[in-house]
Amino acid sequence: MYGQIPPPLRKSQVKAIEFVRRNRLALIWGWMGIGKTRIAIEIANRLAAIKRVTNVLVVCPKSVIGVWESQYLQYGGGTLRLMPFKVGTTKKKAAMIRTALPGYMAVFNYEAIWREPLAKALRLERWDMIIMDEVHRIKAPGSKVSRFAHSLTWRNPNAVLLGLSGTPFPNGPMDAYGVFRFIDDSLFGTRFVDFRERYAVMGGFQGYEVKGYQNMDEFDQKIASRTIKIESNVVDFPGVIDQDVPILLPAKARKAYAQMEREFYLWLHEQDKNAIAVNAAAKIMKLQQITSGFVRSIDLIDVPLHTEKLGALEDIIDGTDEPIVIFCRFVFEISMIREMLEKRNIPIVSHEDFVAGKSRVFMAQIQSHSEGIDLTRCGDRQCRRAVYYSIGYVSPALYLQSRARIHRPGQKQTVIYHHLIATNTIDEKVYECFDRKADLVKSIMSQVKKEEN
Repeated sequence: MYGQIPPPLRKSQVKAIEFVRRNRLALIWGWMGIGKTRIAIEIANRLAAIKRVTNVLVVCPKSVIGVWESQYLQYGGGTLRLMPFKVGTTKKKAAMIRTALPGYMAVFNYEAIWREPLAKALRLERWDMIIMDEVHRIKAPGSKVSRFAHSLTWRNPNAVLLGLSGTPFPNGPMDAYGVFRFIDDSLFGTRFVDFRERYAVMGGFQGYEVKGYQNMDEFDQKIASRTIKIESNVVDFPGVIDQDVPILLPAKARKAYAQMEREFYLWLHEQDKNAIAVNAAAKIMKLQQITSGFVRSIDLIDVPLHTEKLGALEDIIDGTDEPIVIFCRFVFEISMIREMLEKRNIPIVSHEDFVAGKSRVFMAQIQSHSEGIDLTRCGDRQCRRAVYYSIGYVSPALYLQSRARIHRPGQKQTVIYHHLIATNTIDEKVYECFDRKADLVKSIMSQVKKEEN
């Protein structure tokens, strides 16, 4: 709470604060757990104390708003009033911004800021500091949220602009454009086509495929001028154990999987060699649904196929009384896991209630709970176990971020990750790609091309 004395800042955090003080426009690039949120709060409060900052806008994933609230209580206590907008309509939020007295830190989620009438209220407000937490969320330059983030910068030309991320460019150098269009658009300009022409080597189908990169020395110099990078080795982490739990699909599921896999590879062979990756991703997801335990009919009804993964999960839960985080992807499997937990009288809770110790199990959908939250605590106990039930089609960067929910500062015990992997299926390919930090769709399509040649 406000009356508590927070622990002293680490040297790496002090260095980051000084970098932002000197530069005003900055990216703090640091792996999960190095304290990026605290750094941002410290900067905002120091600037508010000298009247450099009056109103601060923070944008983050929805699941992280509560983290900002708790960390501000822990590390804040400055002159700024915290206004975390976790619930309410955009109309109500807009009204609160229009009537708010100066001297506040407003925290919104990415999906809310560009929607009217909130977007108009945010555009009309004067912001002295804008913080984009998990700034890679605005990497796609054509997205509404990325364009809106850029519009805020030219409406507030003297604002301190701060991006926070452990993986700012998850897909490679082309992601840097959207990120730095917000932080400092003088680095790479305001036309993505010019940026791509300067730094990408194009080829493939109609010249729209990035085949490589060029002028990387210049690129790196520009990035470095606005970036403070904090390496993970500044924090001591406990050890990690990865346990693969092999899942043998029953005959009915194997038959369904084999048929769908044949159809998928036939489809790939029939396509142009530069088949649209989005379509391939959708078909891969159907294979993952089968390994998870169901198949979706043409009527969009989820039909159960097996409970092999559910049984393995039950064995893990029954085999220990320790807190456990379960990462999953599909609504159907979430409902199966929920039913199983309810039969065991294990409460279904939010991540805040899990941290408070109101249940020893937390179901985390990997897309929404991989960033920003700390799951190392469950009441007065440590949480050191996570089960990957299924993860769908996600990037290696998102997978690594999910692992850091329990493998981060504050963790005192060896961390154990249980991976439920259906043998001889797409599950194995997913983890192979994670190990190589490779894109799953591109890896499969590359394999098909080799077979054709």
